[in-house]
Amino acid sequence: MKFDAKITRVFPEGNTKAAADLTIDGAITIRGVMLVDGKNGIFVSYPRRTWKDREGNEKKSDIVCPESKEVRDEIKHTVESAYNAFIHTQEEAEHDI
Repeated sequence: MKFDAKITRVFPEGNTKAAADLTIDGAITIRGVMLVDGKNGIFVSYPRRTWKDREGNEKKSDIVCPESKEVRDEIKHTVESAYNAFIHTQEEAEHDI
């Protein structure tokens, strides 16, 4: 499987570092993947849906989730690398001004 990530938004403050679109094998794109700096380190958060159960309690569930640690790690590496490249490009652009 080949993963590509495109950073769509950067968050300068807070735990969420960036939003990205993740493309799998050039065939499927998952929009709204988030790179988050949590208490145990960087992780990828996947799009979620919010719904109410029969008692009216708000529930959340992931729309997409990797089925293996290897795929989860590869996605994390791909999104994190795209974020680092994006930040590096922004820093270079600021210095060229």
